[in-house]
Amino acid sequence: MSGSLPLFLAIGCTNVALVLAFVGLSAPSGSHRPTVHGPLERAIGNLHWVSPSVRSGAEPRTSRAFSALRRLGVRTIVSVDGARPDVASAVRHGMRYVHIPIGYEGLPASAVKSLTRVMRECERPIFVHCHHGKHRGPAAAAICGLIAGEFDTEAALS
Repeated sequence: MSGSLPLFLAIGCTNVALVLAFVGLSAPSGSHRPTVHGPLERAIGNLHWVSPSVRSGAEPRTSRAFSALRRLGVRTIVSVDGARPDVASAVRHGMRYVHIPIGYEGLPASAVKSLTRVMRECERPIFVHCHHGKHRGPAAAAICGLIAGEFDTEAALS
């Protein structure tokens, strides 16, 4: 990671969230798959490979969506949405659910600390979501990829 996170946070948490909201639309280059289409995309809206161990998309709401995540190898689901996540469905499909609610006003330091803990302690790959998978989820997913050292600040901002 070579000190990328502190530099990244130095530009301001509010600006980071606004800039990184578009990460799911323009994922950094690498060996991961940036976008998924077909049956899995239909099961999980706005599904993107953010980095080798981080996926992002819309909230899984059906058994089909949870099954699709499991087929993708997801071990941990992280919700940054304010709504209560469906923990029971995740557990039924062999996954852990972590809830780190954030608002649209920016990514607070406490959320970054919680995401850091997820990346250190939870099984990967992880799937990070907000309600529609377009703003808060991709921003948090970019932070997770950065924490994991899977890309640098410049790639996260791109």
